Amino acid sequence: MAIPVLPQVEAASVFPRMWEGRDRADYLRLDLSEAITTPPPVVRSAIEALLGSTRFSSYPDEASLYPPLAEYVGVSPAQLLVTNGSDQAIQIVLRAFLSPGQTIRIMDPSFPIYAHVACTLGVNAHGVPLAEDLSFDVTSYRRGVTGDTRLLILVNPNNPTGTAISLDDIRALLSEFSDIPVVVDEAYFEYSGVSALGLLPRAPNLIILRSFSKAFGLAGLRLGYLVAAPELIGNLAKLRLPFDVNAFAIAAAKAHLAHLSYMREYVREVLEVSKPWLEAFLTGQGIVYYPSAANFLLLRLKNRDAVVGKLAEARILVAPQRHPAIADTIRVGLAPESAMTRFIAALSDQW
Repeated sequence: MAIPVLPQVEAASVFPRMWEGRDRADYLRLDLSEAITTPPPVVRSAIEALLGSTRFSSYPDEASLYPPLAEYVGVSPAQLLVTNGSDQAIQIVLRAFLSPGQTIRIMDPSFPIYAHVACTLGVNAHGVPLAEDLSFDVTSYRRGVTGDTRLLILVNPNNPTGTAISLDDIRALLSEFSDIPVVVDEAYFEYSGVSALGLLPRAPNLIILRSFSKAFGLAGLRLGYLVAAPELIGNLAKLRLPFDVNAFAIAAAKAHLAHLSYMREYVREVLEVSKPWLEAFLTGQGIVYYPSAANFLLLRLKNRDAVVGKLAEARILVAPQRHPAIADTIRVGLAPESAMTRFIAALSDQW
């Protein structure tokens, strides 16, 4: 007889791994919006130095990461909490504010981790549909907020649509619902260049999530962080265990922050070279795509599944979407020019 677990855990599903046992190192990885690059020399050196030291066998100490991270973000160290990827930051925030039966408000479609974590907590995730053109509809979003709504989630830019939310809309929601925490997920901030950070001094209910997985290329090391008022960070920190952030992530992040030119050059190439080139190709082929403020594009395709299969045969991974509103789309991560040349050639063969 199986040992019972909480009903909300029993009701949840195991979060799927989209690559189905493939060794993704053998593919051009355009499916998870990662940085398609090797670590810069300074990051490799920092990791190698850690391997060669006694610090490798010690429990990690993240204290030295906070000053350079605070300088990069533009806040005090007391306003930061580093986490084991932004996924852990999501878990921490939802655990901090929610009890079974309460509700969070999310964009729909949006990053599925929020609804998944909510389900395991016995929390209702109320999805507010995006507009027909996949833009954010602030009027619909604010309508229907009730006394059971204890958290508002805004993913900016949204994943998987690339939708941008204006700072005016974020400001309005922070003001109107000043007694409800508002999470602004800025995992793609380095690409969009737009942040709600400037609203923080007058919005103690604002919580910003960011990640080192995207522009910094550290997805495999799992590092994210929260930005909020110091009092709130102090309480959120109680839900993170002492050694959740590993020593390699700390060393790599410090090296990146000391040499930001590597990350910034990667972002520049993706946004100024690869993105307009891919957009021009798609337009020329009559392939529908949606405006994106992130490092990916959402494409609507005829015979979507067949195209995905042919791309996989060409050793290229993309992300087919399952949400009913975008069930005929793929999300394609942007990459440096050489990688996009390969993708465009493979897609041309199928079109």
